Amino acid sequence: MTRLILWLAVFQPPTPANDFTRFFAAVRQVESAGNDRMVGDAGRSRGPYQIQRVYWADACAYGKVKWDYNTFVWSRQRSEQVMRWYWQRHCPRAYAARDWKTMARVHNGGPSGARKIATIKYWQKVKRGMK
Repeated sequence: MTRLILWLAVFQPPTPANDFTRFFAAVRQVESAGNDRMVGDAGRSRGPYQIQRVYWADACAYGKVKWDYNTFVWSRQRSEQVMRWYWQRHCPRAYAARDWKTMARVHNGGPSGARKIATIKYWQKVKRGMK
């Protein structure tokens, strides 16, 4: 019986929350090296996930909230919710299936990012970070 419990503890698949935790941590590392106050792309991308204003506005419209970009883009929790709304809007099947590859590429390349060759290297970095 003890071996069965040990086996279940070791080989139990991770919960969806843990999957998202790992995924968000990997994206954050790739985007900002863990710096929640990062500013990139000549000032166009901000925060822990390097979200641009148009991405933020698009996702907040989908989520039916009016979160001020300049105030809340620095918040990991708000940014993660914005990312979830963005994926629910632009790649709902990938979001439901936890298709990390598609979600990473859409985050990096916009609504059609999963079809852009330029986002493949980005996904490879995120994938390495999830291990």
